[in-house]
This record gives sequence, C-alpha cells and structure tokens, in this order.
Amino acid sequence: MNLIFRMIRVFFMARRRSRVHPLAETSLSFMVWPSDVDVLIHMNNGRYLTLMDLGRVDASLRNGIWKALRSRGWYTVVALAFSARRPRQAYLAAKAWIDRAAGVVMGGLGLRLIYAGVTLR
Repeated sequence: MNLIFRMIRVFFMARRRSRVHPLAETSLSFMVWPSDVDVLIHMNNGRYLTLMDLGRVDASLRNGIWKALRSRGWYTVVALAFSARRPRQAYLAAKAWIDRAAGVVMGGLGLRLIYAGVTLR
C-alpha cells in the first residue's frame, strides 16, 4: 500500500511513453523517500526488489503483455491450474527442487555481488 502513488504514476506514465519490444531494456527513475530506507539510511533489499517490480509493470504495460494477459484472463487460468488436483500435486512434488534451485541462483548472485565489490576496491 505504501507504493500506491508510485504504481499510479507508472500506470499513467506508461500510456505516454513509447511502446517497446518485449525483450528491450527499459528504465524508470524514482527518488528515494524517507520511508524507503532503514535505520542506517540504506535502501534494503526488499524495497529495492519492490521497486524493480514497478519496472516490470512498466515494461509489461509498454510492450503489450499486460493487455494480452488481462484480455485472456491469465489470473483465472493460473488459479484454475493450481486448484486442479494433478497440477497442484506435480508442483508440490517439485517444490523442494524449485526452492533449492532458487537458493542456488540467489547464492550465485550473492557471490557475484561480493566479487564485484572486491574488484571495485
């Protein structure tokens, strides 16, 4: 709820900005608000990832994916797929491996950040 004004801005500005290819790079500029930082005046990872979600929303609005998903009722398709017995069981059977793979990816990204920080000094 605390990012509602930024989300509204993204929706309105996406209409004014040019269309982009689905694989094109897009960028948004935001100012850091006092509510975005922690006690040490750093933007934490959770807030950073939330702002990255706003970038994904902007890109999907500008390249037409949002409209396509909305017109085809994507949420309904996903909800029905995961409420059916067989797909849900398949997901739950693979959930441990999905979580492990996500952990390996996050660990790799963390090591990459550490390496980048060491090489910059």
